[in-house]
Amino acid sequence: MQLTSIKKLNKENVIFNEAVVNQYGSKSSNIEVKNGWGENTPGPLVIESPLLFSFGVQKSLDKAGNLTGYSIPTYLWGVLDQPSRKEFDFYDGLKKIEDLCYEHLENLYGPEIPEMLKLPLIEREGKAPILYSKLIFSKKTQNIHTLFRSRENAKENPLDYHDQYCKVKMELIIDSIYISDEAVTVQIKVNDIFVKPLPQRQPLVSLSSDEEDEEEGPQFSQDLLIGCKGEFTHIDLSVELFYICESLEKEAGACYCSKRDWVHGYPSNYPSDNDEHGASQVTEKTLSFEALEDLPRAPPLLVIVFVKGFELIDLLLSDRVVDVIEVENGCVSHFIMNIP
Repeated sequence: MQLTSIKKLNKENVIFNEAVVNQYGSKSSNIEVKNGWGENTPGPLVIESPLLFSFGVQKSLDKAGNLTGYSIPTYLWGVLDQPSRKEFDFYDGLKKIEDLCYEHLENLYGPEIPEMLKLPLIEREGKAPILYSKLIFSKKTQNIHTLFRSRENAKENPLDYHDQYCKVKMELIIDSIYISDEAVTVQIKVNDIFVKPLPQRQPLVSLSSDEEDEEEGPQFSQDLLIGCKGEFTHIDLSVELFYICESLEKEAGACYCSKRDWVHGYPSNYPSDNDEHGASQVTEKTLSFEALEDLPRAPPLLVIVFVKGFELIDLLLSDRVVDVIEVENGCVSHFIMNIP
């Protein structure tokens, strides 16, 4: 197989083979490309991804709970960042492939079928897209045939990366268009993966014998939540990041802010600890993480961040995270960051 430059894809060199009907009545049309080598014989359409963050290998199950394969979800760029040029070009190339597939289906079937077309790509406004690529898997032998390798090993066990955070660079086969009564999807398979393991979270705190004897209390210390009691109920938990609490050894006491628009330096008009409405007022603010670098270094800054699970992985992997606590049945995580 030969890699194809994603920038060179067009309707002249991408070939859609005649659809084959399976025993269930679904259709599959293989996708090939002319790379301009040899006698210009078409071959598999294979593209390369940049180095991307992944949640690790994930199982795919049918409705009965039976294993049907594995996928590897990857963020197409950092969840807190704008895409780099390589990352955007890769995303743009995937959308170009989608457009070519749409045009092909429209020419064959009219507008109804192509309107059902989907890439295995989850896109939500304000969030980095997540690509769900399938590993090559044999249902008969239950083996993964996608090659995993790392800097240390020419061959890695794919299941060692089950639910393990890592960075991956993938050789992807844009395999076919699958057409059924319920869905029309572009099938993307991973032929080869270079994997870069990432440090997994380790517990950094434990209870002393005295603390274990104490009666169970609230999950979060009240001194860090001054002005916050009862203020969480109005906040939409579906937001990627719904609350940041900065506890500052400064004048009025605690400071409460929410996501998307960090001002440089301390946020203005932060509430005092005797302002019962302050927390909800500042929830309207929007902040960005970049300004953490610009905050004063003295006194120390403690940031408590509540997020939906897996949504802020760049933050999670930061070396500033000093503690991670799972709450709300594992759906929301409590991060403690420290900037000395």
